[in-house]
Amino acid sequence: MPKINILDKSVYSLIAAGEVIEKPASVVKELLENSIDAGSHNIELEIKGGGIDYVRVTDDGCGIAKEDMSVAFMPHTTSKILNAEDLYNISTLGFRGEALSTITAVSKVTMISKTADSDSGNILKINAGEIIKLEPIGASDGTTIIVEDLFYNIPARKKFLRKAKQEENDITNIVSRIILSHPDVCIKYVADDKIIYSSSGTGLFDSIYSIYGKSIVGNIYPINFETDIFKVAGYIGGINYTKPNRTYQTLIVNGRYVINQQIATAIYKAYESYMMKNNFPFFVLNMTIDNNLVDVNVHPNKLDIKFSCGNKIFETFLVEISKAILDNINIDNVVLTNDESKDIQPEINLENLQKLDENLGVSYKPKEDNKQETGPILRPQEVTISDNPTNVLMDYNYKTRGEGNIFAKPENDIVLHSPSALEVAMQETKEKFNNATQSAMFDTDIVNNDKIINVNDNNTRVVGILFDTYIIIEEGDHIYFIDQHAGHERVLFDKYIQEYNNSSVYTQPMLIPYILDVNPTEASYIDENIETFSKLGFVIDLFGKNKYRVSEIPGSLPTISIKSFFDEVLSNINNARLTLTSSDIVRDYIAKTACKHAIKANDKLDISQIEYLIKLLDTTPVLLCPHGRPIVLKITKKEIEKWFKRIV
Repeated sequence: MPKINILDKSVYSLIAAGEVIEKPASVVKELLENSIDAGSHNIELEIKGGGIDYVRVTDDGCGIAKEDMSVAFMPHTTSKILNAEDLYNISTLGFRGEALSTITAVSKVTMISKTADSDSGNILKINAGEIIKLEPIGASDGTTIIVEDLFYNIPARKKFLRKAKQEENDITNIVSRIILSHPDVCIKYVADDKIIYSSSGTGLFDSIYSIYGKSIVGNIYPINFETDIFKVAGYIGGINYTKPNRTYQTLIVNGRYVINQQIATAIYKAYESYMMKNNFPFFVLNMTIDNNLVDVNVHPNKLDIKFSCGNKIFETFLVEISKAILDNINIDNVVLTNDESKDIQPEINLENLQKLDENLGVSYKPKEDNKQETGPILRPQEVTISDNPTNVLMDYNYKTRGEGNIFAKPENDIVLHSPSALEVAMQETKEKFNNATQSAMFDTDIVNNDKIINVNDNNTRVVGILFDTYIIIEEGDHIYFIDQHAGHERVLFDKYIQEYNNSSVYTQPMLIPYILDVNPTEASYIDENIETFSKLGFVIDLFGKNKYRVSEIPGSLPTISIKSFFDEVLSNINNARLTLTSSDIVRDYIAKTACKHAIKANDKLDISQIEYLIKLLDTTPVLLCPHGRPIVLKITKKEIEKWFKRIV
């Protein structure tokens, strides 16, 4: 067998660094936690180049004595624990003794520190784990650590770092969590000479305000409860203040930001009956519990934790959050007097809107068809449903569009465009089906042939509908069960996809750009996929701290609801889908649109609508709904006769 070698220090230190320091955000997290453990009241963080080029953390903590400065950067050295028993009663944030040594292994580090009882401070310089100098220097009480040129000695690791802005967003997310988990500490965060956060250290509400801004005011409520083993204090969001993903949820246990599925599920269950599907509640909760009842050693990142009394915690959170929701549920109900409740219709001055458009730098593009100019379309036109019995099954059905529909046009999404190919196709299908409604499923052989049933054949008969959901068709020696919702969903999906593919990809400017306000995690996700959005026809620019301006939208999706669209996109964060493709986005959202517009289970169809749906299904090559469920199931006469023992 090959000879077993003892790795050199330079090799095993790089291996350890790869486990602890994945990216600049890892460095920032470790340094900030060390500053907090040092008893700091004021901390300043400065980064440059997304933390790849430069990270500086300055605090007013207890400082480090000269004789301990070089020891602090050696592997497996820490002031947080002394023996094995201490691992199970950890009250500090950092504790493994690996952070500083691994940071110095992959960067150039400078430390300046002074203790309160020292006359002067000391400066220590380390490059790639090797001490360059250690000498006295004038300094204030506390510690400053500067980390430069991260991964300079590991080019293979450095080339896998993302763009500086994306790394900065990850750091911003880390800092926001630390500000929320330590509201009594003043933390100033500067990125490329711009102040991102500056918390006052005056309490949790002020910390929440510094992170989320004025939109939070009036949308969150305080909550406090305790049992014999733990207590909780913090804020929860109102039932109308929900988000498309879980990145607006902060759970702090004994001063440490953590993730715990039991608590997250309990809170979700409490809100579930008040929220739309795929939405999540906002909360910032600080939980205090005996360290002996918590295991923080689940993972080196100390993010996942386990409780020894998980069931009791689940039940308590579910009950207390439910009570708090009920206590605050009426706060959002505003009673207006007769005079106040009158509809207010603001006057729209197209000339002023055009001037605003020009001031925002958005070009005004009049319609060029037949050389006739047209003004901006301010509202989607109402669709009049005709009496033709084939009107709704092939319609976008503006009058009955559901919330979250990407083709639904919210009133604040004002766009300027000429009719697209998709709009023309929509208008051409307005006279194809009348008011129908919904659908469901059965079980046996799944049919996926090109042709299924010929409704014009004298040998074919519509038997009826089972449970107002499954159409039953008899054809010769076969019985077919057709899920009316899945079938109609497939028809609409194929139609929408074809119309989208037949449209050229071009952009149309918005008269009033849409401002997308997100958190650091969502901002990083948008940055990661900015090229994909551009290929689809979205023009998105950074518009301040965690804000983006959407100034143009795809011409092939003229009635898109931008808010709903990006809510759906950002919901992918929950599924860890970091990188999207344009085909992913189009398919996902057109599939959801088809599902919303399709007839549903328990909708009652008449015979003409059933026959028309079957004709439409006869043209689709795939008899599965866009989500993969079967549409048609077939049972033979022979199989039925076996059931009744007519044949063996």
